[in-house]
Amino acid sequence: MMCSKAEIELYLSSLGSKSIVRISRNCNQFSWAPGCQSGWACSAPDANSLANNSFENPVPSRSENCRPCCPGFFCPRGLTCMMPCPLGAYCPLGTLNKTTNLCDPYSYQITPGSNQTCGSADSWADVITTNDVFCPPGHHCPTTTQKFNCSKGSYCRKGSTGENKCGWKSRCKGNSEKENITLFGGILIVSSAIY
Repeated sequence: MMCSKAEIELYLSSLGSKSIVRISRNCNQFSWAPGCQSGWACSAPDANSLANNSFENPVPSRSENCRPCCPGFFCPRGLTCMMPCPLGAYCPLGTLNKTTNLCDPYSYQITPGSNQTCGSADSWADVITTNDVFCPPGHHCPTTTQKFNCSKGSYCRKGSTGENKCGWKSRCKGNSEKENITLFGGILIVSSAIY
């Protein structure tokens, strides 16, 4: 279910556009496998199909054994394979929010009228343009499937894989996203005024 080089290139080439991944052999107007949905992926029929892709169509045929994307991976709409989430991301298995009909913590909707469930993340971009995938401020994610509160005396920015110790432990409450340096600023201003 892991993406081939051609599938990763197809996904990366679509990041600049506002549309879904460009049409692939598995997801187009004539064929739409269940793995084409956000948060889902499919297997290739066999290992030979991955090795025997033609130069004209390097994307393997994937329409078998479709299931939710595994935790720690992301599966974008229009691509039937999985890619690992980047370090600093938090990509748990999504859960269906009955109120919004969206998969939390992501924002995609499962196919109406089907028995499909939420998978893992459906998109990935840089830490500046997305909040859906990266570890939230005040938390640290040592792996892509673990999220912990930042402890007192430490701070954790968005996308943190570990805790950053504060200069003075009393300046960082639990779940701090940055060190409180108000006191340091005041000392700097006072010392500047004296000299």
